[in-house]
Amino acid sequence: LAPYIPDLLGQNGTRNYLMLFQNNAEVRALGGNPASLLLLQVDRGRLTIATQASSADFKAGRADPIADIPADVYSVFPPNISRYEMDMTGYPDLPTVAQMAQGWWAQHHHEHIDGVLTFDPIGLSYLLKATGPVTLPNGDRITSDNVVKTVLSDVYAKYPVPAQQDAYFAAAAASVFNALTTKSINFGQLVGALQTSVSERRLHFWRENTDIQKFIAQDDTLAGTIGDDTADTARIGTYLWDTTGSKIDYHVTSASAATAQVCGSSRRTTYTVDVTVTSTITPAQAQQLPEYVLPNGPKSQMRFGTDVYVFGPQHSTFQKMTVVKGAAAQSLQQQGSTLGRPAARANLQMAFGTSATLRFTFVSTDAAEPKSLDLLTTPMVHPVQTTTKVEDACQSVAQ
Repeated sequence: LAPYIPDLLGQNGTRNYLMLFQNNAEVRALGGNPASLLLLQVDRGRLTIATQASSADFKAGRADPIADIPADVYSVFPPNISRYEMDMTGYPDLPTVAQMAQGWWAQHHHEHIDGVLTFDPIGLSYLLKATGPVTLPNGDRITSDNVVKTVLSDVYAKYPVPAQQDAYFAAAAASVFNALTTKSINFGQLVGALQTSVSERRLHFWRENTDIQKFIAQDDTLAGTIGDDTADTARIGTYLWDTTGSKIDYHVTSASAATAQVCGSSRRTTYTVDVTVTSTITPAQAQQLPEYVLPNGPKSQMRFGTDVYVFGPQHSTFQKMTVVKGAAAQSLQQQGSTLGRPAARANLQMAFGTSATLRFTFVSTDAAEPKSLDLLTTPMVHPVQTTTKVEDACQSVAQ
């Protein structure tokens, strides 16, 4: 990005960047519910936080989409994606999310948005390694070791009112950014923190300028896109979306495993993708959590809901979804094609202390023989376990 640094840093006028601070405790495809927003202004290199907002500032349940996004989005994703501010990051493509973010911001604010970033508390913990501990306006001291638990778990017990929680998220993000601009920073640690955040898909960036965005788009990890398959590598995406409006995903882990069975250039490659969702707390432990963290409904019958989205390789078609294990309640919701790929959405309804695995099957529509698989996943609070395998299926087919 070096050739574009002067423009990005406001040499030719103030730049407005909207940061979506994603709450991984309520998971969305790109990371989490964008409950807290920061308007970062850069003027000739000087960074300031101009405005802060929360999802409560925006009217929910619009009758029409907030932005003119591709119609094929709705072949897989529900209409909520463009009608609720907190759901826009449910779509795993930052350029599309950025269009919606610009629309939401325009509802209440007059600044033109030049760029959009996404970030989360785990990325914030990496930055705190460079800044050192930071003290919030209320006196709380956050560090790289405690910020994730503080922001994604403890805050709900301490502040039962959602507006107070959003204010706490905003204060945490603002305090760290203020530290970045006022304290002596270890530059090596800062670069490392940013690199890790990008590689884990916690930090994405979109710029409205066409030339700059074309350059950013070459790196799909920074651009927040699925990207394209290559001649040797097939790409698959697995994404999660909390459907119960809870903050339970601090207590949830996930794993994804993809296999390609290849058999000669005249055969079709079959891709199987297993997505596992696991509750790490027992029903008894769930009973002790703050009300706001839990799904709505009687505690004795409590379940949490998660939508599972799987994108197959380019030039393939979705075949079926099956249950491998668990899942007292599951259903295939939609299947279609968006972002140039086939995709399917299934819903899980799970009890605490259980685990479920869904299998999605895709079949190539050409004679592609990938040598490797690239598996993209939603960045969660806890690391997502991923495995990929390409195997020769000719022998098993012959038998």
